[in-house]
Amino acid sequence: MLKKIIFSIAYCCLLISSPTIADFITMSDGAKIYYEVAGQGTPLLLIHGGDTNIRRNPYSTSDFKASISWEPQFQKFAKEFKVIRFDIRGFGKSTLVGKHPIDSWAWQRRKDRTVTDVVELLKFLNIQKTHVIGLSIGAGIAAQLAVYHPKMVNKLIIASPWNDHSLSFSSQRQLTRLNKFKKRTLLIVGANDRHSIGEANAAKQRGYNPKREVIRNAGHFSNSEQPTKFNNLVLTFLRTKPTADNLYKQDNSTNYGWGKQPEQFGLQEGEEIETFGPHTYSVDSQGNMYVVDTINSKIKVLNDKGRYQRNIDFTGWASDIMTGRNNKLFILDNDSLIIQPVRGKATQHQISPDIPKVEGYGQGMRVDNAGNLYLCQFQQCYQIGVAQKNGIKILHPDEQLENVSPGYPIKDNKFVRTLWKSNHKAVIEIMDEDWAIVQTIPMKTDDVFGMVGFLRQDDKGFFYIEVERITNDNYVHLEIWQYDEKGQHVSVTELPNDYYSTVYKKAYIDESKGITQLFTTQNGVKVISYQPIPKNFVAPKKGCRAFFTGAIVGGKFVTNTVSEVYQEDTMSEYVGAGEYPNNERAFPKAVAATFDGIAIDSGTRVVIYSKKNFKGKILLDKTGPAIINNLLWKNYPRLNRYHTETYDEPLQSSFPQSVRKWSNSNMHKWSYGSLKVICK
Repeated sequence: MLKKIIFSIAYCCLLISSPTIADFITMSDGAKIYYEVAGQGTPLLLIHGGDTNIRRNPYSTSDFKASISWEPQFQKFAKEFKVIRFDIRGFGKSTLVGKHPIDSWAWQRRKDRTVTDVVELLKFLNIQKTHVIGLSIGAGIAAQLAVYHPKMVNKLIIASPWNDHSLSFSSQRQLTRLNKFKKRTLLIVGANDRHSIGEANAAKQRGYNPKREVIRNAGHFSNSEQPTKFNNLVLTFLRTKPTADNLYKQDNSTNYGWGKQPEQFGLQEGEEIETFGPHTYSVDSQGNMYVVDTINSKIKVLNDKGRYQRNIDFTGWASDIMTGRNNKLFILDNDSLIIQPVRGKATQHQISPDIPKVEGYGQGMRVDNAGNLYLCQFQQCYQIGVAQKNGIKILHPDEQLENVSPGYPIKDNKFVRTLWKSNHKAVIEIMDEDWAIVQTIPMKTDDVFGMVGFLRQDDKGFFYIEVERITNDNYVHLEIWQYDEKGQHVSVTELPNDYYSTVYKKAYIDESKGITQLFTTQNGVKVISYQPIPKNFVAPKKGCRAFFTGAIVGGKFVTNTVSEVYQEDTMSEYVGAGEYPNNERAFPKAVAATFDGIAIDSGTRVVIYSKKNFKGKILLDKTGPAIINNLLWKNYPRLNRYHTETYDEPLQSSFPQSVRKWSNSNMHKWSYGSLKVICK
């Protein structure tokens, strides 16, 4: 790894600045606007704040360039984008006609003249669409550009929104328009900038809450106070491919501090930053997470929402941990394998001393389709356990050397391994039992490959590869690359990568293709989970939706008993069209309250499977209009009457008694399968 990083630094030093075009453009009202352009590629517009030379006299001259405040970004961004920066009228070299923006700017619930300047500048440069970054009052200009000229804005970055000038003072209609950019917007604030944080919070209270990043040890002008962090946030956001936005959404995010309290993690202090924290974890079939906390001699159990549940005492060094059938924990501890059941005492088994021992990325436990257990060291896997009816039998140390495979076990008795070939090339090799290569999938990058590791093959044969990609500024991007069974590169999903200690297992892909990520920060441990956006997803709308609840579906709400059709409460929710591989994620409120009822719109078809990923028996295949309530309550008169009573209009016409049915089995068990909602 060190060799690769040194190469990256050397490569960086060979790069030269992009040539810059500098000129003036005369606006339609006669103002002269100074601008600069550098680089090639996708356009990126930088709009500065009010921290620079201000010219209130329309006839004064200035040799000072206001947009120089973007100096830490201009040439750096120009290596990847066509970057445009300009002096706002009345600032720096740009002349002033009419009121100065500082005097007139307050949104006034109308379009400001500075926005017209931006539009005229972009048209002059023949730019139809651009990424936009606005800082301070520039954030307000950028936001207005998105509101009044949405077709001209690609991705929007609002940095340090100026108090009462950027977001909170805008009309509700303007915020509604901005919300259309929510998935394409990044909000950056400095941790010490209370005015910008207040501005963002005020907008949040009114329903505008895009993705927010807070830069530590930074005030209002975070781009110059913490340029490295600012640049990394911006470039990560702009580089992320659109497919990532369409594949995953963040499900949960939980933080735990350093300390000795039950829910806290132990820490071994280094000379400058934390040198050791939790380094490996595993996720069971229910989404519960088991995290090794070596310093406190515990294994922490977090639920599928990332919330702390309990500690399991463990003394030793767990270089890897894995959950198996019945959620038993397999803990690799030096030359031993410890199996910890959910209840009862742990058992200890010896690992052959002849199996090479490595730390970190090169080591891990895997289970094949038959349930056999492998210990993998870099590109070779040793079968150390045999699947049996009641679990896994650990082989005698001498037997553990008899069955060695060339890589990680996958479907059809094949094996996979990833090989780093050079700074810019890697390869995925699929082999058979005779170690013959049957498929080769090349991987390429214009940057530098750090680590390339196999994560999982899903039920459709797709491969998920964990990649550390090092750019020429020595920043390491953590990504999940997905390939289909034919070796075609399907998508790239970038994850946060602010690692302050050694975390060997950074990302985990579960059987529903969800991603769980654990990483350490200066303040503690962060756990984030992401869920795939359902295939063919359409947001719930009238005529194309289903209503799921943990209560009986009825005509009027009764606390803890009845959910009124299409009136969401603490136990119920809408689900739109799409394919949902995990019901616990599709309708979590209903599952949490024990799933008991469903209402289906006219023309909408609902198919529920008994197992995840659309496997097992079909428990329900129904086209609406329909109401299905749990047969468990059929013989309870107090509940039965809600199922058969006459509803108020218009519900009675939409769901007459003839379309209300009892389920054919206990709906509580339907919670653990999968779901398809299909519309006309």
